[in-house]
Amino acid sequence: MNFISIAEKTNSGNVIIGDGVVSKLSDIIYAENENGTPSRVAFVAGENIPVETIDRAISSLTNANKSNSDKATSNTYKADNVYKDAITYKKFTIKEGEKNKNLQAVEKLSEELCSFGLTRADVIISIGGGLVSDIVGFCASIYHRGVSVINIATTLLAQVDAAIGGKTAVNLKAGKNLVGSFHQPRAIICDTEALKTLPEEELKNGFGEISKYQLIADTLISNGLLDYFSEINLDGSKISNIHSLNLNEQIAICVGMKLFVVSQDEKESSQEKTRERQVSRTILNYGHTLAHALEVVTKFKIGHGQAVAVGLLFAAELAYDLGRISSERVVEHYQALKAFELMATELELARFDKVEESQIVELMKRDKKRVKSDDIVFVLDGENGIEQVKVKDEAVVATLKTFKAKIN
Repeated sequence: MNFISIAEKTNSGNVIIGDGVVSKLSDIIYAENENGTPSRVAFVAGENIPVETIDRAISSLTNANKSNSDKATSNTYKADNVYKDAITYKKFTIKEGEKNKNLQAVEKLSEELCSFGLTRADVIISIGGGLVSDIVGFCASIYHRGVSVINIATTLLAQVDAAIGGKTAVNLKAGKNLVGSFHQPRAIICDTEALKTLPEEELKNGFGEISKYQLIADTLISNGLLDYFSEINLDGSKISNIHSLNLNEQIAICVGMKLFVVSQDEKESSQEKTRERQVSRTILNYGHTLAHALEVVTKFKIGHGQAVAVGLLFAAELAYDLGRISSERVVEHYQALKAFELMATELELARFDKVEESQIVELMKRDKKRVKSDDIVFVLDGENGIEQVKVKDEAVVATLKTFKAKIN
């Protein structure tokens, strides 16, 4: 079981990784915090989350409730989910699927939390993948102007990326993740027991993001990652071969890398490096510019992590066409994906030969990284490592044409 401390500017907590670690939930809830012990806990799960997963989380709380209420004798036990002088809980469900990741979902959940009587002193538990933690996290950030949230990440994608770092967002018709906020979770629980029931497609979504971490590793190492790993008691020697590690170690290494970036630039406040900040958080968007466009043009038939896998290859091809990297470095990108068996299926799902390049370009221009320019902003590899680069439309179109021909 791995424990990694989060030490961020706006909040603090633990990332707990391992088999069965959801049992630690009650310890986190009852631990001292600035608002004291909550009187209400809202469990918010995706509609497809197995009942057993939700029940394990609730059992951790109710078992602690019993021990904190004189063993919950017949005189103290009030109802199925209420213990005297303990914590009241309630389960809520949100619809899954990107089409349901919208402001309406946030409004509905907020109304339900209000009816439950949830206050700023209470806590919300998110149970699910990245979509769930996005909706619940955003809701927690604005409900009563901010309520504590604990993420129980049940997908590999969420455990290595989506549930970590405090970014929350929902979609608009115009594009993906265009309305959101930064709201650091009080804790993140990465229970690998939940991964055992995931279909192969969901695991591949996680491996797509893990491949990204493998490819940005050198840039992070050159900017102080190993020192940070020493501080949080992670073995930096394992970074260069993430694909060869066991799953717990893969998750831990990726979490550590993301926390390092967030510690440098929590709110993506600048695109540029400064003396105080060596790394911009935008490096975590590597491969995402095309990925988000692919999700939209395929109507989300391609999963996020699989779209990122394709986006990583496109970013490498574009960087090569712009003279930023060598052909050998492009090959390294393909090899990184092959190490996680991420090639044939992802490229098949990403087929967009019938989609005009102009449509993809317009979707890319809606990306959140674009500021004060009509150029598309990419995160690209180069001599100085992976960084943000403004690219003219015509250069993007040219690479899109050759890339489409290559994968179709």
